[in-house]
Amino acid sequence: MASALIETDPLTVVAAVEAALPTLAGAYHRLGIVAGATPSRLSDVLRMLNAPPARARINVGEMLARELHACDPARRGMEAPLALTRIFETLPEIVLLDHIEALFLPSLALSVLDAFREASRARTVIVAWPLPSPSACTLLAEKRLLSYATAGHPEYTLASIGDIPIWCVARDHL
Repeated sequence: MASALIETDPLTVVAAVEAALPTLAGAYHRLGIVAGATPSRLSDVLRMLNAPPARARINVGEMLARELHACDPARRGMEAPLALTRIFETLPEIVLLDHIEALFLPSLALSVLDAFREASRARTVIVAWPLPSPSACTLLAEKRLLSYATAGHPEYTLASIGDIPIWCVARDHL
């Protein structure tokens, strides 16, 4: 189910994600990514998707901080994957993941996209993924590469998304 809806308004993205949910539900990895250069727009899209009660919009950074709060800072890198597993196990059938920035902390040494793929085997996961620039949506469409932060930044990540569906939200809407 490889698709990329590039630079469009949030309402169109919400409609496209809603239309894709039945197909995602039958996939091995039930993962979709709503990407954009404006985190507040991504949160708006997830808020709009969060209507039915079988869905949960999760602030991942906040939940991970709660899980790791009592953990020795030197062990957080080892504990982070386990903490994410515990978080994901408590969530409903459709999960909307927002505020993922903390997952990219170098001290956690997480492979963020792989963690989302793993979580999406048991439930449908839609992730709000902040992009470093509006042009990153073009990179997604043309090369199927997803980035976080800019090259040279300690949190920089560049990952191949394969057949994960992507919806990009334009900056100037809503």
